Amino acid sequence: MIRFDNERQRRCYERLAAWLAERPEAAIAPTDAPMFILQAGSAAVAIEVTATDADLVLVGVWSYVATGVRLDPDLLAYLLAENQKLEFCGFALDEDNDILLQAELLDTCTAAELHFAVDRVLAWADTYDDWIVAVWGGKRAVDVVFKQRALPGGPMSQRAIWGRTGWGRVGDRPALEYGK
Repeated sequence: MIRFDNERQRRCYERLAAWLAERPEAAIAPTDAPMFILQAGSAAVAIEVTATDADLVLVGVWSYVATGVRLDPDLLAYLLAENQKLEFCGFALDEDNDILLQAELLDTCTAAELHFAVDRVLAWADTYDDWIVAVWGGKRAVDVVFKQRALPGGPMSQRAIWGRTGWGRVGDRPALEYGK
């Protein structure tokens, strides 16, 4: 059962579920966390609804690009230079120095804004993963079966999301509740 921190987070999640059900990629959702996963090509994108407090709910759209990459000054300079070129998203390093691509939206986003962010993150992650691994080593994120992602202050900090069980297709109606 998905546990929401507040009503605003629940409403946002339900709105996103309806919008994502209309996409050509099959969206799946864990049955215990307010998030969705879409896959296209060699990229998978997570859409995570996080209540930072009662007045602010964020929609994080992110994808792992590569893991186990040799971090050197050339790679870091490359990622920074590419960040300036990318629309609506940017590269980041997680706590394990894995490369991800991410965008952040407010819960007041429109369907068009959500789809734009998802499309950009999916397309760019699918484009950059092969290049980064070919030049700097490591593995494409799609080749890694299990990965844990911690969002700063987010509810997923202790949850494994890649390779987890308890998924359902978007459109299924899991039991919903909110409150702590």
